[in-house]
Formats: sequence, structure tokens, C-alpha cells
Amino acid sequence: TIVVEHKLGFVCANAGIDHSNVAGDEETVLLLPEDPDRSAREIRSALETESNARIGVLIIDSHGRAWRNGTVGTTIGISGLPGLVDLRGERDLFDYSLRITQVGAADELAAAASLVTLLVAGALTLYLNDQRVASGALLGTVARVAAPGLQQTQWLRDDVPLPEGSGLRVSQHVDARGDALITLAGGGNLRIARATTFEITSSDAIRLERGELYVDIPPGSRPSARFTVITSDGEFDHVGTQFAVAVANRQTRLRVREGTVLWRAANGDSRVEAGTEVTIGTGGAQRRAIPTAGREWSWAESLAPEIDIEDRPLREFLEWFSRETGRKLELADDSARRQVGSIRMHGNIRGLTAMEALSAVMASTTLHYELPEGSIRVSSASESRPTS
Repeated sequence: TIVVEHKLGFVCANAGIDHSNVAGDEETVLLLPEDPDRSAREIRSALETESNARIGVLIIDSHGRAWRNGTVGTTIGISGLPGLVDLRGERDLFDYSLRITQVGAADELAAAASLVTLLVAGALTLYLNDQRVASGALLGTVARVAAPGLQQTQWLRDDVPLPEGSGLRVSQHVDARGDALITLAGGGNLRIARATTFEITSSDAIRLERGELYVDIPPGSRPSARFTVITSDGEFDHVGTQFAVAVANRQTRLRVREGTVLWRAANGDSRVEAGTEVTIGTGGAQRRAIPTAGREWSWAESLAPEIDIEDRPLREFLEWFSRETGRKLELADDSARRQVGSIRMHGNIRGLTAMEALSAVMASTTLHYELPEGSIRVSSASESRPTS
């Protein structure tokens, strides 16, 4: 930014050349009027002819101020109104004769008009946003949320709670104040850590602003095949996978638990495989190997969708546990392989963590299990060995 004196006499940033709110390509900018007072006179003349009334016209631009943050509406062209109200010689409240005071009436009107314009534009924006949200494509439905819950944040309006059962739609801006589980409309689920904010940009994409998300798209569960998390460091597309994306301290961190993530960055695309963490910051991208089971994933495991076990084979539960905890399922002997297919479960495991559910379910069978690093090993009583 440079501060210059324009040929019209205005001291302003970048000579009044404006690139914001201008349609066109990157080379299109907006300049100040060549003669703002003449433009004001011409506009006033036309309006007075049409309305048969006396009218004052101000041409306004937003200017910065020395040693002050923010811009304020300032008059750059005027017709039909006084630019200054000269109070010199008038008496103040205490009968003191004013010697210097001249009120910049045109600039005060310009500031007031800018505020009204902002409010009108804000009201229109809120209305249009409400219409977009109401008609927006569905991302998913809130399946579970912890206090203090999810909130749809809105400019100039109170936040709107999003309780269980609420639909999340395109154009919504969401603040997760508690952990939440979202059932995705196209298949799979999205798990949101508390203190996360994001914007829904399409029915299969979200823009993560801060916090952490966990995407769980089981292979074959999403016919549309696409789901994307967007950050300032690129786009992260699932390829039949489980992965987590976090944004904090001006860095993006990607962790891939299962399958593959396609990372689309400004300098090209790359694939990130399971068991890999990528941290992206101002110094570039750093990769390292990480386990697919363990404390790094515990928050996401706590939000796992519930599984209905009533009259279902034990194998289904063990495969669910294996995927939710990132552990490889190992069936140690032929007897164990037969039994996990023939044993039918009864009851429910609602409210239990994956580990608690494993203990409860396996206690109802004669099978044994062990949890060596990165796997779950199930064996029959005849094959199992005592563990130290």
C-alpha cells in the first residue's frame, strides 16, 4: 500500500484505485471520477428534472485516516449542499465565541450514508443467504452432538442452535462448540472436534477454518465418490478412506488412517497413503509415518456411529471394531474363523466406547482376544495362549 496525493487533491491509499467489488478479471480496477463535482452536478440536474424537487447530491468514497484503523465514508464530489458549515463567530453553550470551528457537514453526511448503505446491504445479504440455505443442497444430518452443541453463525444476527436431527446445508457457517457426529447424505460420516469452525461449500465439500475434522467414507458407501475438505493449503479428496484434517497456528495437518487422500495444492497434486501425516506450513510440507491405532485417533473413535448388533454375526462387530480403532483383525485358527461367522449377537452396545463394547461382546463368547500393537487377535479357547 502506498499513500499519495491524487491530482484532485485527495490524500489516500493507492491513489484511490480500487480492485474490490469490481466485476472483471484481475486487471480490472475502478478509478476515481475525473471531476467528481461535475459528476455530482450532472446527477443532481437529471434527478431534479425527473422529480421536480430540489436535491443535494454527494459522491462518496471510502478513505482511510492517518493513525486510525478502518475506512470511513468521505465526500469527494458535491452539488446542492454545503460542504462546510462555518460556525466561526457563533456562541457555544457557555457563551464562548467560536474562532476556528467549521463542521465538515458533507463528510458527516457521507459517513452516515455509508453506514445506512452497509446496513441495507447487510439486510439484503442476510435475506439472500437465508434463501440460499433454505434451498441449499444437503451435506448431512446431525446424528450426535455434545454440549454446548453446534451453532450456525450469522453476520449481524444471533447464532442458531443445530440440535440432533438438524440438516446441514450449503452456505451454512458452523461453529462446533462440542464434539459432533454428522451422517453424510451421500454416504459415510463426518466427525467434528469441539472448537472447530467450517463453511459448507457444496453437498460434498466443506471449508475448514480452524479445528479438526475426521472423514469416514467406507469403501463402496458413497456412490458419488467425492468428498473434499478445503483449507488455505489446498483441497483434500477422499479415495475410499478415513482421514483427519486440522487447522491451527497457520498450519494444516493431514493424517490418513485408511485408504488414500489426494492432496490438490497450488504447486501440484500428490497422493498421501494410510499411516502418513503431512504438516503444511510456511516452510513447506513435512511428512512422517504415524500409527493407524492409538491416542492420535481417540477423539474420533469416541464419536463412532453406533452399530446394531442384535442377531448379527460376531464377524460384523469385529470388523467394525477393527476399522474404528485402526487395528488389523487377525483370526488365529480355523475354529475362531468358523465361530465368528456362526455366533449371533444379542442386546446392544449403545453408549459404550469401542473398547468397552469389545469387552462386553467377547465376554459373551468362548473366544479369546489379544490387542498386540496395531491389531486385534481372536482365537479359540484351544489355541489361545496366556498373555503376560
